[in-house]
Amino acid sequence: MVDSYLELNLIFEELKVLSVSELISIDSGKINRIIRKYANKIYIVPMVTYRIGHLALNTEDFLRYHYHHLEEYKARKELVVLVDNNFIGEVSNLQLFEMVKRRIPVINRTFFAVIIELAKNDPDLWSIDNSPLFYSWLRNTSEFFNAPPQLWFTPEEETKGRRLLQDMGIEPDKPFVCFHNRDSAYLDYLNSKVDWSYHDYRDSDIENYLPAINYLVQQGYYCIRMGQKVSKSIEFGSSKIIDYASEYRSDFGDIYLSAKCSLFLGSGTGISHVSTIFNKPCLMTNMIPVVFSPNPVVIPSGFENILPVIYKKCWYSEEKRFLTFKELLVSQMHNWGNHTENYRKLGIEVVQNSPEEILDFTIEMHRRISGTWVETQDDIELLDKFYRLFSNNKGECCFPYTRVGSTFIKKNSFLLE
Repeated sequence: MVDSYLELNLIFEELKVLSVSELISIDSGKINRIIRKYANKIYIVPMVTYRIGHLALNTEDFLRYHYHHLEEYKARKELVVLVDNNFIGEVSNLQLFEMVKRRIPVINRTFFAVIIELAKNDPDLWSIDNSPLFYSWLRNTSEFFNAPPQLWFTPEEETKGRRLLQDMGIEPDKPFVCFHNRDSAYLDYLNSKVDWSYHDYRDSDIENYLPAINYLVQQGYYCIRMGQKVSKSIEFGSSKIIDYASEYRSDFGDIYLSAKCSLFLGSGTGISHVSTIFNKPCLMTNMIPVVFSPNPVVIPSGFENILPVIYKKCWYSEEKRFLTFKELLVSQMHNWGNHTENYRKLGIEVVQNSPEEILDFTIEMHRRISGTWVETQDDIELLDKFYRLFSNNKGECCFPYTRVGSTFIKKNSFLLE
């Protein structure tokens, strides 16, 4: 069988160089007849490219689904094509975008107009999905982790990546970790005309991560601060802590470093999720809203430590106490907890993870990954209580994290009441 994707790509590439007047006058019937030599059905699926988290994890999630069902597509002579659904600004990361295009055909939004005309001529050939790859955060964790990473680096890119590590002073074959805190700098840079303050509840202070970073340096890692734009510069005081965000940052480096790190210490940001698509452990701190999957999360053996989490806490000013997990779940937090102003209206102060919480979480997960963590009976009982609480939640599933930090639950056990 001819490689249908390759042939279809050639057709699209030829069409994309046509002028506007030529595109308007295309012979839809002729093109559809050519395409029908290779396919009985073509699914057009919108992808999100203006935010790196969605470009990375949402797209990879779909590609791994496609990987599992590829033989079914082939048997039915069906093809999947992604369309760049970007109507806001530039592609968030060109390196990542190019890697996706190596894996599956991608057409731009302008050329999408041609697809609409082709579909009018032969509606049975074309299926256009109006739902972008935006909310599919690991829809099937078992399926996701039972597939290999779908993106890869070329030999030339591998050489370029090794040169980047050398330029940053990282010795060959030495382990390194990436870290990043979410702040407002990137979104302000993305579009200064938009009031992004509704996202402020998700922000955190880089200073709170320093004890954990120093611990990782003591364990023999280089530590690389990630970020396209950062609000606060800081003196790290160690040659093993590298301010990549300020001195070396590039689209290529963002992806290469995230793919090659030993682990990523992050928060609720898109760049944190790039490591996940390469099956690297991503320690998610300062997460909010507090929502857990209402369905059982099935994690294949060996992947339990890929996406662990600890949460921000919610201080209720009127009663001078923290709201419990149960109270947050009953409040349907997943419906209102995505806007800073809503917390203010309810008299809730969002409290960041403390330096101690982040350090404890990092030590725990480093030991889990290295196989030296010892689970106590108290740990097991508290985690079981946590999971039972969340398994009764009938709310919307947002992020099916693979593990919640034991140390965090132990020191904040009152949140389970």
